Amino acid sequence: MNSPTEHKHTPSVLAVIGWLALASGSAFGFWTLDQKLKQPAAVVDLGAVEAALLEQAKEITALRAAFENQAMSPTMDDSAIELIRNELADLREEIKAQQRTATTVTPAQSTARMVLALSRNIYRNLPYAQELEAIASLEVAKPAMPTIDILRVHADKGLPSDHSLRAEFAQIARAQTASHAAPQSAMLGGLITIKRQPAAPQLSSAPAADAPIAEYAAYVRALPESEQAAYAAWLAALASREAVHTALEQLHNQLLPAG
Repeated sequence: MNSPTEHKHTPSVLAVIGWLALASGSAFGFWTLDQKLKQPAAVVDLGAVEAALLEQAKEITALRAAFENQAMSPTMDDSAIELIRNELADLREEIKAQQRTATTVTPAQSTARMVLALSRNIYRNLPYAQELEAIASLEVAKPAMPTIDILRVHADKGLPSDHSLRAEFAQIARAQTASHAAPQSAMLGGLITIKRQPAAPQLSSAPAADAPIAEYAAYVRALPESEQAAYAAWLAALASREAVHTALEQLHNQLLPAG
């Protein structure tokens, strides 16, 4: 009977422990996972961490089976088997600790996710009422209510897209050209006089069809005031969209301050 302090099969035990250490460092990727968890909350990729933990669980199952087979080997003494079991238990506890840390979403992380979801919908010109009200319900968002009220203006339908603004601009421009081209007639003492309105700006001087919206806005603002009146609603929609973009940036700074 071997004494507790004698290990006839120490090389075999050390090989298993070495395998365990190697697995915990490279195959399991603990150091990589630990680095991920130490990153700032805003940049931790929880999806990647969860995938890594799932892979670790599979590896643990395989290791456990291997250790059980080793434990049943007649060439290993009781102390070697106990040592392996202890190492396995320690490894499993370490994985559980990593898993608890990785799956815990901090309030800052949760807020960042909500702001990201809101931003995506706003810049995709999609309705964003649900995302905005979720943020409005947060305690941390109470000081930002004036900003949130600005964002609510277009929340139900979303912002007008560049495509829709260009299409509306073209429609107004065509109507303006047509109205200037049509003669006005007036009856004076039984005589018909023909009067024409001043010529409208030529469409050829308007921005190209794929020009940035800022060029369209500059073109309209350069028109005489009498001509700008036809674009009043268009300019208001553009100004409202710009206000929402500015408010979104303010909300980001209020809820996710740098550092």
